[in-house]
Amino acid sequence: MKFKAHLTIGLSILMVCLTLAIQFTEAKPNSTDMQQRLNKLTRQRDEKCSEFHVPGMALAIVKDNKHIFSKGFGVRYLSKEATVNKQTLLIGSIR
Repeated sequence: MKFKAHLTIGLSILMVCLTLAIQFTEAKPNSTDMQQRLNKLTRQRDEKCSEFHVPGMALAIVKDNKHIFSKGFGVRYLSKEATVNKQTLLIGSIR
């Protein structure tokens, strides 16, 4: 039961992040615009992870088969200080 709840929450957050990532493909942003969007995405990620009690996640944005952005947020385990990075595999990860 707890697994299904965590999976549902994780997938919900993933969908929010994917929706936000689409914004990156709408126009060719300059570096200032890109930084502002990444800052907004980080703030929204912080809010949603707090709201849904998600300890950590990894986010990658790819456009036209080119890597644009990747970053790990939070921790892998609540009981440990190990942080999430862009190589961390999480349950429900999409490859």
